[in-house]
Amino acid sequence: LAKSLGAPLHGVKDAPPAQRDTVIFGLHDAGFTVRQIERYTGIGKSTVSRIVRARARTAMRAGGNVM
Repeated sequence: LAKSLGAPLHGVKDAPPAQRDTVIFGLHDAGFTVRQIERYTGIGKSTVSRIVRARARTAMRAGGNVM
């Protein structure tokens, strides 16, 4: 899954930030927990959590609150 998103798991840590963020969010979107992503990629839990939260906020803003 990570490879199809742009980088193999062992290479996510060294990938450019935009590519790294895409892979992390894709893994989270596929159902992996922050802790699992941390273990698989070697990226710290706080970094993974920050990326997931930032992407979720961006998605909510893009969707808007249409009533």
